[in-house]
Amino acid sequence: GLKGDESGILETLEQCIRTGGQQGFVSVPVKTDNETIVLLRDKHLNAYLSVYVAAGSSSTKKVSAITVVQYKNRLGKVYFSLIKPFHNLVVKSLLSRAIVRVVN
Repeated sequence: GLKGDESGILETLEQCIRTGGQQGFVSVPVKTDNETIVLLRDKHLNAYLSVYVAAGSSSTKKVSAITVVQYKNRLGKVYFSLIKPFHNLVVKSLLSRAIVRVVN
């Protein structure tokens, strides 16, 4: 599966999101004013995370996240089926902490 400690992943994601490009197994293939697509590559699967910030007032924004997983082999499918129950919690937590870091 996707490897790395959580704090290292957060720093890597933040750097990629801010600057685009690639850092290790994380890359940003698409970045617009409202959307950033992050790609996490592994030998068993590719995970795409789209974060969309809807236009709105400067004090409130609606943030949406969508994940698409591309399995490269059976192990990728087995791995994701094991973490799938926790996936929403992890993504919400990562996004919440990223938003707090950006706002503060």
